[in-house]
Amino acid sequence: KRAAGHAYARTRLWGSIGFVVTAQGLGLLLALRGDRPADRAMPVSYLVCVAGYALLARTLPPVPAHPERPHWRDAAVLLRNRRLQFMLALCAIHWASCAPYHLMFGVLVRDAGLSSGITGAGLAMGTLAEVFALLAFPALLGRFSLRMLFAAAFAGTSVRWALIAHARGVPGLIGLQLLHALTFGVFWGCAVEAMQRTVPVRLRATGQAVFSAVVFGAGNAVGYALSGAGYDRFGSAAPLYAFAAALELLPLFLLLLPLTPEQSSA
Repeated sequence: KRAAGHAYARTRLWGSIGFVVTAQGLGLLLALRGDRPADRAMPVSYLVCVAGYALLARTLPPVPAHPERPHWRDAAVLLRNRRLQFMLALCAIHWASCAPYHLMFGVLVRDAGLSSGITGAGLAMGTLAEVFALLAFPALLGRFSLRMLFAAAFAGTSVRWALIAHARGVPGLIGLQLLHALTFGVFWGCAVEAMQRTVPVRLRATGQAVFSAVVFGAGNAVGYALSGAGYDRFGSAAPLYAFAAALELLPLFLLLLPLTPEQSSA
């Protein structure tokens, strides 16, 4: 398990490196172009990245399919698993609370009168912290229970959003992104480990699809909708982080309740 964790962290590292390069590079590019509203450099950059990884993907060797193909009823069986339901609910609420960061961090920086380069630097700082957390996760899992690590991720994220809601200077906006080690690094390591413990090997791909649909699909949809509505109401991104900090306390509270499904399996 420890070797597998390190292998996953090394694989994830390359995605994080790519994110650091693009976040910092695009932030500097937008700053050099004068921080124009609706800059065409953004959609062009997206198209270049998509075309690049699509071409690279064609060079990968084919992966043999599992001899026993899953069916829709397998997904239904997974969704009736109480432990999986509980874990998906925790992760979806956490991901919804991350929506102001994913959607509005650049807006928060702009509201503070700072350049897009600060946005890129903050995102890059967070990604570096995430990488170190993923590399350290196997060791952390050897010392602490999965439940405790989930709790640390939720508590640290709530503190992060509360502090960002009041941060205005460059050191705070960039330095606080080190807590991304908990928000994503530890959280993602916990989520992967929980899925491995809960979903049978034969249904791992189906479990990943269910996780993506519930957490990234529903969690993002709800979080983005609320973030957009909140920004229209308040005219500023800062209050959204205060609400996100409060929302993040909900999965922490649910996790710490006695005799939860997660407690019995951690």
